[in-house]
Amino acid sequence: MPLHRPTQAQPVSGGRWLGGLASAMLTGLACGGLWALASLYSQRPLEWFAVVIGGGLAGLGRYWPLPRGPRLTALVVLACAMAIIARLGLMAVLVLSCTLGTGLREVLVRAGGGLLLQVIGLRLDHLSALYYAAGLIVAAVLARRLSA
Repeated sequence: MPLHRPTQAQPVSGGRWLGGLASAMLTGLACGGLWALASLYSQRPLEWFAVVIGGGLAGLGRYWPLPRGPRLTALVVLACAMAIIARLGLMAVLVLSCTLGTGLREVLVRAGGGLLLQVIGLRLDHLSALYYAAGLIVAAVLARRLSA
């Protein structure tokens, strides 16, 4: 059974916009978690995976409950950014947990946002930032092309 994909620009009600926003945020969080898991399993940073996630989210965005257009493109880019942020945050928590010898829950409760941002900043280099930017650009271009 094919999924319904709106093709024409229609007025977007608040409920549909909120549903699309929730879909984008949750999909981005799920992709970030899976990306962090893949990084842990392979024992490599896998920053290049941002480009793959950007393309995948652009294809998946077609099935969100919004008509195609610039709003859908913005939501796809938001989902990709959410995946990058979720992956960076999860990896920072894992690094702190291993360094301090405590559990993940303890680090999440005790570590503040400032400490997590410092750990993220220590692990972020120029090549990683380029991969993340490329992932966002791929998400925007493909979402725009698919929503035209």
